[in-house]
Amino acid sequence: VKPNFVEATPLNKLYQRQDYFLYVGRLTEAKGLLVLINAIKNSSYSLHIIGDGPLKSFVEEICLNHKNIKYFYFQNKEEIIKAMQKSAAVIFPSICYEPFGLVIIEAFSCATPVIASNLGGPGDLVKDGFNGLHFEAGSTNDLTIKIHQFINLLPAEKAAFGSNAYDCYKNNYTPDNNLNQLTSIYGSILNN
Repeated sequence: VKPNFVEATPLNKLYQRQDYFLYVGRLTEAKGLLVLINAIKNSSYSLHIIGDGPLKSFVEEICLNHKNIKYFYFQNKEEIIKAMQKSAAVIFPSICYEPFGLVIIEAFSCATPVIASNLGGPGDLVKDGFNGLHFEAGSTNDLTIKIHQFINLLPAEKAAFGSNAYDCYKNNYTPDNNLNQLTSIYGSILNN
């Protein structure tokens, strides 16, 4: 299996991690957005949402009633990377089977841990307790528990998650790694 890749993200030391969680993606039920919003809306945790989709009006309304949730609409790649570099963690709450998770490796390229549902590709990309945390797909309660668990990690533990995330990116999802994997696949076909 040859995974996707993303360009390297310059790790900007000027950005200090802030205390918000970040969601980037389509605003749909299948992406687990309702699970995420229900886990956060009545808490003291802060959530930033970037994206567009059918639930846009719903997200706008939620933001009016819950000041801990902020909606930044569709953003360009540069702004998304900046938001990832500043966030405490990216949350990938998909409730559908995802074969991969490009947002996850983008977060890893920013040394940002990911809290992801334990379903499909995201469950494989995120190593629970190493570069992020897993929660049971579709479970608002379990996601709430994992968010609370992440918040209560020591700063050194959060930094280790981020460092491990970046190592996963460097070792698996860079353009050079992808090219090597692709030429290896072609080579094995030609040799057979």
